[in-house]
Amino acid sequence: STPRRHFPLIYTMASLNQGFEGTASDMAAAMKAAGIKMPEVEATAQRVAAAPPSAPDVCTDPDCTHDHGHGDHGHEGHDHGHEHGHGHGHKEEAGHGHDHGHEHGPDCDHGHKEEKHDDGHDHGHDHAHMAAAEGFTPMRRIESHHPHGIPSRNNAPVQISCEFDSGNIEVVDDTMPSEGLGVQLKIRPDVYTELEKKSHSQWFHFKASGADDGSTGNTPTKFTIVNAGKCSFPDAWPGTTVCASFDRVNWFRCLDTVWDPEAGSLSWTWARSEHPGAEGKSGSVAYFAYFAPYSYERHLDCLGRITSSPLASSKVIGRTLDGRDLDLVTIGTGPIKVWAIHRQHPGESQAEFYAEGLMNRLVEKVDDALARKARQMCTFYIIPNMNPDGSVRGHLRTNACGANLNREWQTSPDGSYEAPTLKRSPEVYYCLQEMDKVGVDMFVDVHGDEEIPMNFVSGMEGLKGWGPRLQALQGAFVNSYVRFNPDFQSEISYEPEPPNEGNLAICSNHVANRFNCLGVTLEQPFKDCVSMSDPAKGWSPERCMALGATLVDVAVHCAPYVRAEGPFWETMDAQDAYTRPTEGTANSTIPQRSAGWSGGQEGEITQLDAQLAEAEAMISQINAKRAALL
Repeated sequence: STPRRHFPLIYTMASLNQGFEGTASDMAAAMKAAGIKMPEVEATAQRVAAAPPSAPDVCTDPDCTHDHGHGDHGHEGHDHGHEHGHGHGHKEEAGHGHDHGHEHGPDCDHGHKEEKHDDGHDHGHDHAHMAAAEGFTPMRRIESHHPHGIPSRNNAPVQISCEFDSGNIEVVDDTMPSEGLGVQLKIRPDVYTELEKKSHSQWFHFKASGADDGSTGNTPTKFTIVNAGKCSFPDAWPGTTVCASFDRVNWFRCLDTVWDPEAGSLSWTWARSEHPGAEGKSGSVAYFAYFAPYSYERHLDCLGRITSSPLASSKVIGRTLDGRDLDLVTIGTGPIKVWAIHRQHPGESQAEFYAEGLMNRLVEKVDDALARKARQMCTFYIIPNMNPDGSVRGHLRTNACGANLNREWQTSPDGSYEAPTLKRSPEVYYCLQEMDKVGVDMFVDVHGDEEIPMNFVSGMEGLKGWGPRLQALQGAFVNSYVRFNPDFQSEISYEPEPPNEGNLAICSNHVANRFNCLGVTLEQPFKDCVSMSDPAKGWSPERCMALGATLVDVAVHCAPYVRAEGPFWETMDAQDAYTRPTEGTANSTIPQRSAGWSGGQEGEITQLDAQLAEAEAMISQINAKRAALL
């Protein structure tokens, strides 16, 4: 063929690389033995081979019994000290051990060199960037061709893959897709986090081809994530329903999702009859995810659409470790500077849907008088995605080199951990640099919470400046959100931090303290939102966008107060009064059947409810007759 004629060397190397598992020098030797004379490539291979070795991507020793656990991480606090970290040390299945080697830009500084950590892994540096710079990529183990996970065998009855934007899964056993545990899977962890001494995991996103939906009478394919109990937040799995889609646009929930706390597994079937959201849809390919993904392509499309409006502008304020743009969108001309940043934790894709809804309303609703008033009162500074590297890589909480950006806003009190830095957290560094240039009057850091099944705000109670002013501003923000959008609520949140003990390395705390302004973390659920339950779809991208659009109303309501002088709180409406929230958990006010129940029981439950109603009516009639006889 024409390609073979023009590129014979490539075809020869490709045939040599068929199933090749050697090092760069091994490949060079094989090339030499095959009569391929490429002295410059051989020299480069030798230089690469002489460099310090990187850790393998995954353990491929079939007899490996190494403990790949990550220790006991205790209770570390989620965003505002409530992260509910859990120990997840565990034995890996043979052939599927995890390597947490750092894969990052050449300037990424981890403060260590080839050192052992308490999780038992050798966290060596990946030299791929160096080799690429010299025109040669060293040969690595076969699994390194799958940076997002480990796919199915070529002849597996159900094909699982995740080599795409935000993909994350590893196939453990795909031999019996409709029996026992079905297709057994593992979530691949993020790059190791130096500050927290752990590798986070919880996000998953994969494609399944050839799964049986049971519509022809066959047993539907079952999927089981066998290491769910060893993820970062195992207490968050109760009530979780897996997201599914045929077209990657419309997502619905798998209502037969089951969390088994004893086995530490999360499972569901691809039984069409059990998933109301699948009704009327068809397809031989299905996608599954922890929440509906927000792709980098959609990110770019949204930026292009929004900034084509004369009402918006954008600029690149810096670049990430993987070389992606950190985009800042500016909308409005008013004196009040409102900042909204999103997706510091990349697996919390709800946040970028929120950003899209906010920007859509500000620039596309030409007949929206309130949006016009907001643009006149405020200037909005919006970063739709603070962590594009982690988003594309399929991480839950970290950037390309393992930094949890929501812990990178200030150097530790003892000075032992410097943050932010260009080498580890440029995303935070550039954001703060821009904030210092323009100022901040109101700030919202948008996230998703794995555990609490509702929308809420984590506030400023732990700051030294907490007093009547900040209390009044937070009350106005939260209570107006509740009034403008019924998907929001004010009663449940994280336990507020004790007075004067706020962690200033956390984003909203730091910004509120640094600029003496209203600053909050806004959390959205991964599960069904129990304050307005919709089990078939759960908390959805559409509702995320609607919640983002509501920030326009809230900003207009709060704008007159954020820089007001004097004791303005004395004359504020009583409906805006601050109320201390109650700490929430995975079971916070969850209605018994709001999410996570077996879809196969739905009919039985409905029937029992009807019987209860009849019984209650009969008891009422009997009581009435009895009363008449007295």
